[in-house]
Amino acid sequence: MKVFGQSIVKANNDVFENGVGRNNEDSWLYKNNCIVISDGAGGVGILADQWSKILVEKIPEKPFNTPKEIDGWIGGFWEDFYNTYSIKMKDPWQIKKFDEEGSLATLSALWKMGKNKYHYQSYGDSALFIYNKNSGELKIQDNIRSINYFGTSPALINWKTEVHPTEFFYEQEIDLNKDEEILIATDGIAMYIFGAYLSFTDKTDEEITESKMLKIIDYFRENPIEDFKLWMNNLKDSLQSEKDFVELTTDWHTHQFLPNDDYTLVWIENNGNITHEEKPIRQKKSKSKKHKLIKRAEKRSRKR
Repeated sequence: MKVFGQSIVKANNDVFENGVGRNNEDSWLYKNNCIVISDGAGGVGILADQWSKILVEKIPEKPFNTPKEIDGWIGGFWEDFYNTYSIKMKDPWQIKKFDEEGSLATLSALWKMGKNKYHYQSYGDSALFIYNKNSGELKIQDNIRSINYFGTSPALINWKTEVHPTEFFYEQEIDLNKDEEILIATDGIAMYIFGAYLSFTDKTDEEITESKMLKIIDYFRENPIEDFKLWMNNLKDSLQSEKDFVELTTDWHTHQFLPNDDYTLVWIENNGNITHEEKPIRQKKSKSKKHKLIKRAEKRSRKR
């Protein structure tokens, strides 16, 4: 398979008093026939960018057998993450927020299992699309029935949480045909792509519950896409460089109501073959050692 992807900080980024902007809180990685993305939640907790990075670095080589395995998997590295960053914190507000709220992020991973066969697992509101480059048909993952899906609060993975509810875990077996390709996107740009396609196919009769989604739909109703395949080709071409992707998404945000968010989009061309080439992208391999799973609350109480 051939993989294109970009991950960039929000177009209208927050700037702190010292003049430094907020980090990109998304992360993504391609290695060992697995593509994984994580969307750090900056509105709650702290160190969402570092937590999303460690989640993608630690992704298993094979899919989780059950949703409950996520908790045991996190148990192998959360303590090292906590130790690494808690010792560096000097600000009492940061220490309190870290201990009380933790760090939160989504997680979505796609493993290539065989010729034309993939296994997708997700926890959160990032989305997978299957795009037919011949017909222009775009299908979103099976559990997303409406654009209103992106208006709900997503389930998040937190190192502080001992048990993550399994009902928010989603998985899908995928068997592609020769004309199909896969896109995985964090929620802001996923919502925009889905809204563009719904408008192009005139499937926007449902009641839209969120103003940001209504703005997208209204824009495309007033400025209809004449050739959706060309629109998708332009999007794919922009992934060839960060500069092109920044220019495209900045234009969409400025003029076409793309939500202000960090944007991560990965595009997978299916060539039917399995490769074993490792291609880490925008990430470094973790050198953390594994720790035994212990109760989070007990560990934190001993540190105080």
